[in-house]
Amino acid sequence: MVQTSLLPSTFEERIPSGSRRYDDKHAGYPKKRQIAIAGCLNPLAGDDEAAHPYTAVPDGWAEFTNPSEGQPFFYHQEHKIITDAYIRFPRVQSRILACYARIAEVITTSHDDAINRLIDMDVYIELVDDRPSNPESCKYYLVDHSRLTICFLRQVSTSTLGLPDVRNNIHLEHVLMGEYWTHCEYMPRPDVDMSVSAKKLQGHLAALMIDNISSEGSTSPFTPEECKNYLKGLENATLPQVLNWSVARINSLLIQSQIVNLFGEECARPDRTVVVTGQHASHRSPAYLRYSKAMFEGPSIHLDKLEHIWVERIIYTHHWRKLVTDLIEEWTGALAAAGVVWVTDAILLSTASSLMVILLLAASSASVVFGGMKGVFLIRSHRAMGKYAAHGCQFLQSKEEYGKGLQSLSIEYSYPWACVLWSGCLTSLAVLWILGSSLLGTVANVVSTVGYGPSYVAVTMLLGLAAWAYGKGYDLKSICVPSRFQIHRSR
Repeated sequence: MVQTSLLPSTFEERIPSGSRRYDDKHAGYPKKRQIAIAGCLNPLAGDDEAAHPYTAVPDGWAEFTNPSEGQPFFYHQEHKIITDAYIRFPRVQSRILACYARIAEVITTSHDDAINRLIDMDVYIELVDDRPSNPESCKYYLVDHSRLTICFLRQVSTSTLGLPDVRNNIHLEHVLMGEYWTHCEYMPRPDVDMSVSAKKLQGHLAALMIDNISSEGSTSPFTPEECKNYLKGLENATLPQVLNWSVARINSLLIQSQIVNLFGEECARPDRTVVVTGQHASHRSPAYLRYSKAMFEGPSIHLDKLEHIWVERIIYTHHWRKLVTDLIEEWTGALAAAGVVWVTDAILLSTASSLMVILLLAASSASVVFGGMKGVFLIRSHRAMGKYAAHGCQFLQSKEEYGKGLQSLSIEYSYPWACVLWSGCLTSLAVLWILGSSLLGTVANVVSTVGYGPSYVAVTMLLGLAAWAYGKGYDLKSICVPSRFQIHRSR
């Protein structure tokens, strides 16, 4: 590679995913304008009255627009410069060309064959706004459409670029390929032929669709319905730029799944539940298991679900959506049950006279109210969450605890139904107490009314039982008289 000194220190390597395209901007304030006769407007010409006045596209440059986001970008056919800097501002164009001149000088004067072949690659240049005093200050990378990757003029560390650590060259190749597809997604040139990549992508989507249908542990990031829609979209993308953007967008999503599943590597993940990097689920402590039993095994059930979709801290969009949907449905059912129990408690409290019954019903009401409030909070918070894997990943990472994993989250998820079940138990005890008290009162009333008559009946039944036992051969003496009171006579 070239020596660092050949490229100015004001030049920085950058990756497409580090773009500032999603930063907030200010487009200026609108104002009244005069419409020309017959409405002859030429958007490609300059506009001196614009909020940010600009000129026509300079000679040698072609202006394109992202078909999805609508952001313009520019390409210089001769110099192979591609940029999203607005070169209609003369000062911006002059800085872009000045930076390119230094890059071209490094490439053309180098005696390294690896550098010389870079002359056929596109050069992306982004101006650094915080150093406008130096026109030769920018961020850059080179785009290799033949190998579907990006590269640089200097050796650079992955950590410096903001890339993750890699295990081997295959991993690094996939990471850089993901950056290439991100670049093509942001700035899809219509003159780049991606028909071969489109055919390959269609075959890959078909394989993923079949794998997802036939295997519960499929590593496909897309559902069969999504694969079907992607295939249909590729078939309907007749315009070259739209096709290129579509291929880049789908590939940029697909490559992320391939990276985390070690696609093409020795230890590739054949099933979604297979652990390949040693990140096993946390051990469940005895205290957690006891807590789970006290909550009717709800935490263990929820933890099984969470660990099943969060293997090695990887989650897929369709699994995340299904989890949120199932949880909301579960908590909604808990709210309905809580309402029934609460109404029952209110009715019983209005007629209760026993202190024990009042205490049981009060505890039941407190439990069901807490469970209902917790259920409402969980439903509202999960409905407000994002529906994609990135949102699920951020949420689960924020809930993880060292040495415990998602155990605390599983306990939190179990509160609504656990509180309802405990409330039901307390209400049932109160009802049994009421019934028992009523039954004992009835028996006492009968005894007081009849008098001592039942005692004669009891004695008669006891004598009958003794006669039956004697007839069976039982030793009534040994049964009725303890051995220490029996008289032993010697022969």
